[in-house]
Amino acid sequence: MRYFIFMLLFSFPFTAEASVAAPIAQGETVVYQPVTPHAFVPKKQRFINRIAENILQKRLKKAFGRDNGALAKPLAVSGFLSGLIAVILFLVFLFSGSAGILISSLILSLIGLVLSMLGLNLRGPSSEKLVKGLSIAGIALSSSVLLVFLLEFILLLAAFS
Repeated sequence: MRYFIFMLLFSFPFTAEASVAAPIAQGETVVYQPVTPHAFVPKKQRFINRIAENILQKRLKKAFGRDNGALAKPLAVSGFLSGLIAVILFLVFLFSGSAGILISSLILSLIGLVLSMLGLNLRGPSSEKLVKGLSIAGIALSSSVLLVFLLEFILLLAAFS
C-alpha cells in the first residue's frame, strides 16, 4: 500500500512555475507572470520518478511473475480484437437496428479502448513494434465506434427536438 500511495503522489503533474508580480510600467497595474525556477527541479522529479518506477516494476514482476513488456502484448492483442469486434457489431447494428447489439458494441469498444491504452502504456523499450501498432489500431477502432455513436446520438437528439 505504501508503494501505491508513493506512486500516486508522484504521478500528479507538478508545475514548475511560480507567479511573481512584475509591473510592466509605472502607471500600470501589476501583472502576474510565470517564472520558471532553476533547471535542477525537473531533474529531481525525474530521479524520483525513476526510483518509483523501478520499485513499481519490481512489484509488478513479483506479482505477475514476468516483465511489463510481456504483459503488454496480450493487452494490445485483446484490445485490438475487442475494437474489431465492436466495429463489426456496430455495422451489424446499422443494418438491423437491434438495441442489444448496440449496447454490446459500446461495451466492447470501451473495453477495447482501455485494454489498448494499457497495452500501449505498459510496453517496454525493448518490445516489438507489433505491440505498438496493435495498441494504436485498437485505440483507433474503439474510439471510432464511440465517436460515430456519439455523432449519431447528437444528430438524433437534434432531429427530435
